[in-house]
Amino acid sequence: MQPPYQNPYTTPAYEAYRKKQKKNIIIAISIVVPVIIIGIALFVYFVMNILKNSEAYAVALEEITTNKQVEEKTGGIQGFDSFPSGHIETINGSGAANFEIGIDGKKHDVNVSVSLSKAAGSEWKVDSLTVTK
Repeated sequence: MQPPYQNPYTTPAYEAYRKKQKKNIIIAISIVVPVIIIGIALFVYFVMNILKNSEAYAVALEEITTNKQVEEKTGGIQGFDSFPSGHIETINGSGAANFEIGIDGKKHDVNVSVSLSKAAGSEWKVDSLTVTK
C-alpha cells in the first residue's frame, strides 16, 4: 500500500526554507535600494557640479547679475537656485550652451533662460536672455 500524498509545500522544512528566503530578500532590498538612491544622488551632484563650474555658466551668471530686466523683475537678486538645468555642447573649440536658472529676488522669484555660443578660439557670448515668472 502506498503512503497518502503529502503536499511538499506544506512541510515544516519547506516553511523554514521560505521564511529564510523572505528574510534574504528583505536584506537584499534593504541594501540595494539605498545604494541605488545614493548612486543617483551622486550622479546628480556631479552633473550639477560640472555644469555650475563651467565657463559658460559663469558668463551666464555675469550677464544675469548685470541685466536691467532681471533687476526690475526681481527687485534685486538675493541668490540663485541650487539646481539649474541646461546643457553645454562643444566641438573643436566652438560650442553652444543653454541654461534655465531660477533667481531668488527681493520682491519676486523668476526663471531666466540664457543661450550662449562660442566660436573656436573666442570667449562665450550671450545670444539671448529671457526672464519669465
